[in-house]
Parts: sequence; structure tokens; C-alpha cells
Amino acid sequence: MSTRERKQNLSHKVSVLDIDCFKKDGFLKVKNLFPEETINLIANEIKTSDKLKNADGAIFDLINDSKELRYIPRPHVVLPSLQKLVNSNVLSLSSKLLNDVAYFVGIDLHCRAVGAEHPTPPHQDSFLFCLEEGFESLLTCYISMSGMGAESASIRFIKGSHLLPTLQHKQSSVRGFSSVIEENSNLLSKDMLEKEETISLEKGECVFFHAKTIHYTNQTSKPTKGRTSVAIRIGGHNVKYSAERQKEYKEFVDFNRLNTLKEGLTSAIPKPQHN
Repeated sequence: MSTRERKQNLSHKVSVLDIDCFKKDGFLKVKNLFPEETINLIANEIKTSDKLKNADGAIFDLINDSKELRYIPRPHVVLPSLQKLVNSNVLSLSSKLLNDVAYFVGIDLHCRAVGAEHPTPPHQDSFLFCLEEGFESLLTCYISMSGMGAESASIRFIKGSHLLPTLQHKQSSVRGFSSVIEENSNLLSKDMLEKEETISLEKGECVFFHAKTIHYTNQTSKPTKGRTSVAIRIGGHNVKYSAERQKEYKEFVDFNRLNTLKEGLTSAIPKPQHN
């Protein structure tokens, strides 16, 4: 078992090795951070909630003439129980990993149904959240509510990419992803792909990753198993937002969502998650 897969208990005492792994690689896999009953309760509510399907900004995939959820910004607005995942363990660990005072930024819901065509293209959240260069004090706690493996398109990271500047992104027509480094991970440089690491998660496990860490999924075939994940965004006190990047990002979002609107797979262009 690698150090980034070190088992944690619910009281969660982060080790120097854990912090060193995060600083070196840009991500850290964590087990047993959430009570099993909380995960089961919220997973069931996500599965059965009609409100989520009508949430502002919800995006769907069309699979065999059926609309299946793909992405929802701010799902906790309509499903408040999701906020139970923003517990003291998450904030305490985030503070240590960022070496900064931590605060809650937001939540996204990411789904992938059986047969979904489009993988997640490579990107950095530091661009999507319009962070100013040198002030990217932000990370994501990405929690699997269902389990995530090769059959459901595992998340992949480029180790050490958080140590580089935020790359220029381009607008994209990939459903749910307005801004990408490349449309497909196969187009990344050989040097990057040599540093790729695939992360699988059991139900209730999570991975913390830095806002500048390049991440994506890659599927050679359509998923044979669906998955649901909750992405909690945690900021550090020293984070700063770029007005210039916000303007560019909004243009990319408008382009992306207008295409999805034409497909009938979203109902509106959502409000920005950050001002």
C-alpha cells in the first residue's frame, strides 16, 4: 500500500508522510473519513431525489433516449444533507494540506451513467475557478458515493502538475466541461502522460487534490457501471480570484452551455460559482 493510500480513522490524524505526498504529487487518497451511515444515506437520497433532476444548471447525458444526470452545480441547495460531508475532518485535513486557514467554497455533483459516451477531458480547477497565479490556495475533496473503478471510468492525475503554472485552457463543446487543456487526454504531451496515475475509490473513499493538479478520465469503451461522486471545494484564506480570467471563463461557459441547451440536455446557463 502506497503512502497516499494510508488508512485514516474518523478522528483523522494526518501524518508528515501524507502531507509530503500531497506536496509532491498534488493529490492524496484517504479512507474512512466519513461515517458509513452518512455515505449510505446521502447516496440513497441522490439516487431517489427528483429535486436534483430539476436543479439549476443540471446537465444530462442522453443514453438510449433516456436523460441521465451528468453534472449539477450547487446540489446542496436542493439536497441540504450533502452539507453533512463538509465535516470537521475535511476542513482540518484541508487546512493542513493547504497550510492555510480553510473555508468551504462549494459542492458539485458528478455522475456517469452506464453507456455514457464522453469522458472528462484534462483540466485544472485553478482555471475553472479563475484563480490568480501564485494564489491558488484551493483543493477538492472528491468523494465516491458509489465506488469508482475501471468499469466506470476512474479519475486520473498528472503527478506533480500542481507545481507548474496554470495552463491556458480553451473553450470546449464537451458536455459539462467548458474549459479544457485538450479535448482528449491522448493529446497531452508524452512527458505528462508518463506521470499519469489512476485512482480507484471504494464507496465512501475520497481523494484530495490541489486546484492546479491536472485531472481527467479516460475510457476506451463506454462505462459498464454507473458512478456518482461529490466534489467539495475548500479554499484557503490566501486564495485570490482573477477578474481577467473570470471574464474569459464566463465566455467559455456560455459557449458550452448554449450547445447543451440546443441539445435539450440542460435548461439554463447557471450562475457563476464565484464572483
